[in-house]
Amino acid sequence: MNMRESLSDLIDAVIETTVPVMQSPIERARQGPCWALTDAGKSLVDRISSDPKFVEFDKHLQLLGNGASVTDLSQLADWLVERAKVVGGKGAERDLLQYLDSDEIEVYAIMLLADVYLNAEYKFCNNVEIINSTSLPNKSFADTILNDSFSSRLPLPRVYSLLVSPYSQKRFHWPNTESETKMPMTEYPSNALEETKLCLVLARSRSIQVIASGTIAPDHLPFIRSCTGWSMHSFKLPGMAPSILEIEMKIADELLLKLRKLPESFKIKLATSIERFNGYCSGASMVEKSIDLRICLESIFLSDGNKEQLRYTLALRSALFVGDSLEEKKEIMNIMKKSYDVTSTAVHEGKMPTKNVDLLPQAAKIARNSILKLLDVGPVDWQTIELQASID
Repeated sequence: MNMRESLSDLIDAVIETTVPVMQSPIERARQGPCWALTDAGKSLVDRISSDPKFVEFDKHLQLLGNGASVTDLSQLADWLVERAKVVGGKGAERDLLQYLDSDEIEVYAIMLLADVYLNAEYKFCNNVEIINSTSLPNKSFADTILNDSFSSRLPLPRVYSLLVSPYSQKRFHWPNTESETKMPMTEYPSNALEETKLCLVLARSRSIQVIASGTIAPDHLPFIRSCTGWSMHSFKLPGMAPSILEIEMKIADELLLKLRKLPESFKIKLATSIERFNGYCSGASMVEKSIDLRICLESIFLSDGNKEQLRYTLALRSALFVGDSLEEKKEIMNIMKKSYDVTSTAVHEGKMPTKNVDLLPQAAKIARNSILKLLDVGPVDWQTIELQASID
């Protein structure tokens, strides 16, 4: 091997001299890439192995998000070859050296959405974007999603879109023999992703279910495992729903601006209410939907810990808070009392009653309107509202 030969020339030589061979992912994992046993391939690996600036890829762990994976120099060589097929040998070498010169790198937090179609892509005020899976800055992962969504015969939710948020993390490698190494803390934007999802639910009164969330690296960063740190979400079957329209995304963005101004403790309470409203809007059984609606309503109107006359108190507070005229307040009280009885049967007996089930959509609408009003007015003292009404 000639040490004067540039790394990029060696990379290009591998591509030029290797006869392409179709390999399945399993074959590639077992046998290695088809170029690995060629003279050009061996020269590339030898060159990387002899250069001390690449030592942090030699049986080291590489941090990505809140996870890490083991790397070795042959895997780094494979990344360079695959990257060069897109940007050429010089481009692949440039990307690697820029990575090694960086203290921090930008990666992406993502949420995989179940069966959500988009009318358009959109960037929200908190720097979160909702995008089609084909727009991911990681082509390999985008292809995996595409293959799983359209090739699988299993009746599982498909991923057509994602919530994505860029964030910075330290570039960090450490030997896999060091068990006591302390990884740098990374501020993962989970709240931003979750708040965006909840505001989309409110904007369209349709369920948005999350399959999992994690971190991906963009294609230009030399990550051997370019997606990691997966957190699986407990999700319900999404209900049938049309594509999210751009106007609904803009409404969600306006709601997000209001949500971000609220006190943190109140945001946490509202998140519970919205998530349970999301459950009601899902494709779950009517019993599960009723239980979610009941929790949603109680988290809104009984959040002060009042345990007396729950049915009456919930109905009264919802009527006073949402209703305008006396007649409207009476109607809301009637709907909420009967809906409370329906959900009580679901909660305590695990089945649906024969009467008044048709009132649940109206109760859910009242719940949504109440949440929207709370986004405007902030925390509410329910006892004060009751006393003012009695004085009036």
